[in-house]
Amino acid sequence: ADWRMLVGYSSSSEEEDSEAAAGLNSCSRKLPLPGCLLAMFPDEVDTQTEDSSLHGGRVRSFKHERGNWATYVYLPYHPEEEFRELLEELLSAARAHGVDLTPQEEFHLSLSQTVVLRHHWIQPFTQSLRADLAHCKREQLPCPEEQKH
Repeated sequence: ADWRMLVGYSSSSEEEDSEAAAGLNSCSRKLPLPGCLLAMFPDEVDTQTEDSSLHGGRVRSFKHERGNWATYVYLPYHPEEEFRELLEELLSAARAHGVDLTPQEEFHLSLSQTVVLRHHWIQPFTQSLRADLAHCKREQLPCPEEQKH
């Protein structure tokens, strides 16, 4: 065999590398990014301190991270007038002892602890929960006063 016929060809990745290097040399300078894009991705992540007054005085149990959502499973509770009267009595008693409490506008019964979900996990989580609970029988629990009669 005639070894003079063998030629060393570069691989396609070597060609791409050399083309990219040639392209870098021909570029005079990079264009700056528009300000609106720079504002979307700040260098520092949420440096402001947590302001509980923005959340009805509530304090987070863990630090907020962008893309994470605090989530919990609950049942809504629509209180009767007696509940609201009891709540007002408790608030009044607390104020008399120098404790200022803020009543909530909506009430619920928590069925889980607060957990963190990434944004893209929310829909699969709720779909799974709905599917699992679809087989549960709905019941309305009687009030204690209804049982006495």
